Amino acid sequence: MTLATENLPGSEAQRYRDMTQWSVSQIKKHFEDIGDYYSDGLKPLRVVLRRQSQAETLRDFDFFRQFLAAACPQNPKLADNIMAHLREKVNQRLEGVQYTLSEDPLVILNMVDFLFVRVYFLSKVG
Repeated sequence: MTLATENLPGSEAQRYRDMTQWSVSQIKKHFEDIGDYYSDGLKPLRVVLRRQSQAETLRDFDFFRQFLAAACPQNPKLADNIMAHLREKVNQRLEGVQYTLSEDPLVILNMVDFLFVRVYFLSKVG
């Protein structure tokens, strides 16, 4: 199960989505090399998107809380853990962060560009 902010509106979000689809030849038209594409092109947009995703998620956190309660009823503190991470200041030097918040079910909070909460239900073999 995934809950994500990847459909954020706005010019920065659309530009980021467009840039991630560029071919190598398109990248070379706009940037000297691939490293510049990531550091000068994508990284600043990722910071903006992380801030926008944080604001959107905090504004609608009751919806996220309901999603997490339904997906992981055995872990009532999961929403509080995610809220604590959302309140952290966005570090502009980092490319983003990813947290493993639970192992059964596997819950991953990804804040690299858009925000993703992914819940994986894994069965034991044997």
